[in-house]
Amino acid sequence: MFFSLASWELGLIILAIVGGTAALGFAAGVYLREHSDTYREPFGVLQGALLGLVALLLAFGLSLALGRYEDRRAARDAVAGLLPRRSCEPSRSCPG
Repeated sequence: MFFSLASWELGLIILAIVGGTAALGFAAGVYLREHSDTYREPFGVLQGALLGLVALLLAFGLSLALGRYEDRRAARDAVAGLLPRRSCEPSRSCPG
């Protein structure tokens, strides 16, 4: 579904999602400012859990990127191993 969208359409969807969640967070902050005494401690725990989740997602994404990098490097080295090497110096004429 997302692969068939144009870049500007995908950017608009992402902007709408980020803007909607920011507005939702702002509305929750305004509500919680009025009721801050009863909700202060549970949101500290929630904040820590969300920070841990973001760190986990970041680590997972970086490990996938590292795996793809190593696969590309191995493929490049395999192709380079198939290429013939020159057995003489460039200043002399090579046989063959």
